[in-house]
Amino acid sequence: IGFLMLVAWMGYRSTDAMHADMSSFVKGVNARSTLAEELQAAVFKRAVHARNLVNAANESDKQQEFTLVVAANKQVVAKLAALTTRMQDADETARGRALVAEIAKVEAQYEPVALAVVDLAMKGQRDQAIQKINVECRPLLVALVSKAEEYAAYATERSQMMVTEAEASFH
Repeated sequence: IGFLMLVAWMGYRSTDAMHADMSSFVKGVNARSTLAEELQAAVFKRAVHARNLVNAANESDKQQEFTLVVAANKQVVAKLAALTTRMQDADETARGRALVAEIAKVEAQYEPVALAVVDLAMKGQRDQAIQKINVECRPLLVALVSKAEEYAAYATERSQMMVTEAEASFH
């Protein structure tokens, strides 16, 4: 009976450890990775709607695109704030924190330029908006997407490492 109790206890501890590993993965790196993907999607939506606003053929389309670009910008702000907050998680690394800080730095440069494009388009200054897109906005958007992709690759790498470690500890 003592042996059976020992085996049962060992089984319980193993299951408990697997649960902790899975919980850490789901609530940690996976949650942050999902936030980063949602941030990137919002960034793309904002860029597309800003471009569509500049190219809108009539006032109705212009108003619709304006509403959509404002909503997308709010999503960017909210997702970046949530991701930045999650960088304080105990299981996040210095590299992850640095990558998200770089995303935030580029976004701080990009957002005012993107919103200036929107403002120019709403004022009917299409040529100036296109110039701002080409000269200022596009390079910053490329940098922002690049930083977001770099974090996504890092998060995927971390996820795979955690899965590998969990599998190794199970066997």
